[in-house]
Amino acid sequence: MQKLLKQVDRRQPVWLLLLFATLSLALGIYQTRQLMHLQQNGLRATAEVVAIETGIKGARKAVLRFRTETGTVQETRDRFRMYLVRYHTGDAVIALYDPLEPGNATVDTGPWMWQEPALLFTGFAVLAGLAMLVPRLQARQQVA
Repeated sequence: MQKLLKQVDRRQPVWLLLLFATLSLALGIYQTRQLMHLQQNGLRATAEVVAIETGIKGARKAVLRFRTETGTVQETRDRFRMYLVRYHTGDAVIALYDPLEPGNATVDTGPWMWQEPALLFTGFAVLAGLAMLVPRLQARQQVA
């Protein structure tokens, strides 16, 4: 029984790595689909950053105000966090929004819009690689 418990304990890091890798992959796919939908079906409008909201662990999102194609003024929080590109209150930006759901909007930063999905896919690759590497390292430790 103790031998079985030791085997489970040794494999625990692998399962945790695989769990987080899977979550990272799923979030990356979800966000990629959202961005692809906006890029294929979205409309662009001049927007103003009216506020910056700070969320969990310092994640920052811009609050955008823009006029839709129908003339309605929309104020909404950016769908994605700011990482490399930072805005300040009062900045003029281009909003990319879904005409059927104007609350679904993000700042059009060109290729930089893909930074969050890219980070998630990179996280998946690193975690999956570590999950494959950990058993080999554990096997080497047992031999030594």
